[in-house]
Amino acid sequence: MAEPPVLRLVGKSSRLPTVIKLSSRVTFGRGENCDVAFDDPERQNMISREHAQIVRLLEDGKEVFQVEDLDSRNGVLVNFLRVNKALLHNGDKITFGGAGKRKVNTIVSHPNSAVVYEFRWRSAPVSKKRSSPGERETAVKKRKTNDSEGKEKKKLDKKKAIKGDEEDEDDDEEAGDEKEDEEDEDDEDDEDEDENANDGGVEIQDTIASRRSRRGQGSPTKKRKKKNKIQKEEIEKPSFKLRKLNSRPALGGKRFKGQLIFKSMDDGKSVLEYISEGGNIVLKSSRIRHMIVQPNDGGAITLIHIYLVKPITIGNHVKKTQHIQFFQEALRSDNSRHINIRFLRFAHTIARANVSFTLDIKPKRKLRFEGIPDDAKMANLQLQPTNHCLVSLNSHQPFFIVMFDRVQIVYLERVNKVSRTFDMVFVTKEEEDLKTVHIKHISSAHLERLVNYFQNLKLKVYKGRASLDWEEVLEYALNEPEDLEKNGWKFVESEDEQENNIEDQDGDDSEESSDFAPPSGDEIDELAFEDGEEDL
Repeated sequence: MAEPPVLRLVGKSSRLPTVIKLSSRVTFGRGENCDVAFDDPERQNMISREHAQIVRLLEDGKEVFQVEDLDSRNGVLVNFLRVNKALLHNGDKITFGGAGKRKVNTIVSHPNSAVVYEFRWRSAPVSKKRSSPGERETAVKKRKTNDSEGKEKKKLDKKKAIKGDEEDEDDDEEAGDEKEDEEDEDDEDDEDEDENANDGGVEIQDTIASRRSRRGQGSPTKKRKKKNKIQKEEIEKPSFKLRKLNSRPALGGKRFKGQLIFKSMDDGKSVLEYISEGGNIVLKSSRIRHMIVQPNDGGAITLIHIYLVKPITIGNHVKKTQHIQFFQEALRSDNSRHINIRFLRFAHTIARANVSFTLDIKPKRKLRFEGIPDDAKMANLQLQPTNHCLVSLNSHQPFFIVMFDRVQIVYLERVNKVSRTFDMVFVTKEEEDLKTVHIKHISSAHLERLVNYFQNLKLKVYKGRASLDWEEVLEYALNEPEDLEKNGWKFVESEDEQENNIEDQDGDDSEESSDFAPPSGDEIDELAFEDGEEDL
């Protein structure tokens, strides 16, 4: 006698039926009227009152079973693919709930708090996912070949039909990049198949090389070089417009998307103009002090941050701002690279226009560190240095920037062998006024890298074991301009430090304190670093 069709529970639960026998129609949900009521408190939020049903149908004279979604809130998955209707094959896994707001034909790899059953019926056809490896490989290659041919044809048609339109140029780039990604996947699949098929290293390499030669491809190293060259050529193409950007502060009180346009005038001046439904922003190059382009680098947001010379009013906002940010969020990971290329093309176009403001592309992520600026409104920020400034541009934190061209000295406080953190003080000069910017509680693990980086930027760096009274330091610097011009900032060092070399500081404990040490009596130990002179 043939085995009847059943659903077997995947996992363990004392509140769910382990085996469900199927008939001509079986309904599932948490309502009492359903044939199978899921009475599990942990999964109540995932299951609708009338969630789904499995019905028996006749197809070509044979009995088949089909699962149907009854307009449930969290959907039905068959082999982790959201469906409205799907014929069931022996071994298929049916997931009730867990899809959330994802659309039909979307893969949900990790459904949360869902109910999963396996369809078992020997009379049913074997699930497509259980086909042989050879059949799967043939089907995948055939599909990729058809997709590649279709994309090439579409690419040529677009070039002929709409030549010169920037939107179509972006689409062509995406099609070409997808083709390269598919070829990379082919190489990875070939390597995986050869490793599983044979343990002999020489034979594996020969097999990979022969397959690549049949496809007319070179070695992975040559391929990477070619891909990098293509990407460099793409970045160097001129681009005067970025589309689908959000602004921060938001215009019109909503997240309207707009386009950012760079215009170079006949008189040598340039303008950045942002146009959206919420309003427009027009920025002359003379109003911009600095621009930073930050790729997503594995994240979701690529942005352009503009630091203005003076604060201005944006849209209907009452409060003036000195920071304006334009960004685009990648909805899928495969879009991140294309968005980065578009932003970099736009940045290189501006750089070639010889604008009056400074421009940084890609902050130094390897030098990233956390610290607390000396401002009651700011918490622990993630800071990144660039070639011209130190910034924090995260959307969920206040903007922070220190321009290096205004920095007189960088003073590192509380630097000793015991403390795990140190403080950083920038003395900046705005017109004729001296100010300090404090960043506290920086991990000592970043000390050596930051000092070397500041030295490469030709900034004067000092360090000390304690903190200075900066009001007195700035007052002395303003009142004694001749001494400051003649001797620089050496007066912040203690007298003992001015007489002894840093290499001998551990052998002498009779150090005198600086004139600007705080009343605590702690001793100061500042030093102007020289390359390779001190091992921190």
